[in-house]
Amino acid sequence: MKDALVQRRSVARRRATRAPLAVALLLAFATYGSRDARAQPGEPTSATMVRFALPDALRATPGLVIYFDGIPIRRAAWDEPMPVSPGSHTVTLRGDGKRREKLRVEVASGGAQTIALPTELVPAPSSPVTPDYGLPRAKVGPAMRDGGIALTVIGTASLVAGVACLKAPQNGRKDNDYFNPAGLGLIIVPVAAAELLVGIPLWAVGQWRLDE
Repeated sequence: MKDALVQRRSVARRRATRAPLAVALLLAFATYGSRDARAQPGEPTSATMVRFALPDALRATPGLVIYFDGIPIRRAAWDEPMPVSPGSHTVTLRGDGKRREKLRVEVASGGAQTIALPTELVPAPSSPVTPDYGLPRAKVGPAMRDGGIALTVIGTASLVAGVACLKAPQNGRKDNDYFNPAGLGLIIVPVAAAELLVGIPLWAVGQWRLDE
């Protein structure tokens, strides 16, 4: 009985000594976690207020769009300062009938900075005159894209069918049989590959013509 009482007291004494250590560890973990939450890696420590110096001739460009790091800026915000993280950034200018202008700017840390934009955009080079053969030029891009998509779909289906024919069991067929799945597959697979080789580039070029 006396040994049991001594053992209980020793257990209670060990628990009492461990409790402050556990509390200290919890407080240290909470402090470290809150510190990480306040300072995430990659976040700017101080933002710079950036403003554009927009000449009147550039402002009057029809269809002018200003992109900052690929994000379009509202026309109403062209003359307003915006907070930007320090480092390297890109400014892209686009206008109707004008060549795209892309600028690389370096933003310093803190304070304010003005980005000088060019006076005007360079006119886009005129495309060579080609005979239209009675076809509307505006429909060339969609026609190429749709034709490429159709050839790609047909080529993919043909390729699947040709591979299935090549893998079909012969079931005791002879070489002089009227219908040979393997022979049909040897014909379908090259045709399907040719359709894919034509359809995929045609699809890509048509989509590129639409994005111009």
